[in-house]
Amino acid sequence: MNPQRTILYVADDLSSSNSIIGKLKTSGFRLVSASRSLGAVAKLFSMRQVEAIVIDQRATGKVSLGLAKFVKSFRAAVPVILLSTQLLDPLPRCIDAGVCLQDELGALVPTIELVLGSSEAA
Repeated sequence: MNPQRTILYVADDLSSSNSIIGKLKTSGFRLVSASRSLGAVAKLFSMRQVEAIVIDQRATGKVSLGLAKFVKSFRAAVPVILLSTQLLDPLPRCIDAGVCLQDELGALVPTIELVLGSSEAA
């Protein structure tokens, strides 16, 4: 994995996401985070390169696709990965991968690497 890959991590409560943030950083990703959709969009416009966006919606009872749809409308090539406590089948078109997490983080990094590898091959 290239240690220069930048992931934009979006969660309503970043303070409760320390384990995920730590996991992504120790896996070699450069991490940029935002606690609101508006902040995430601002960072996307201001940053040169974001390889993937991880939207953490585990704290909400209902999955919201507004940010993912907006991102895909102007940066269609950037993979969007949804973290949720719900399994979405089939995945909506605005989501490239979904990871259903309760407390286990083991599937997160392999999923990101798989999505990044497949987007490079496309």
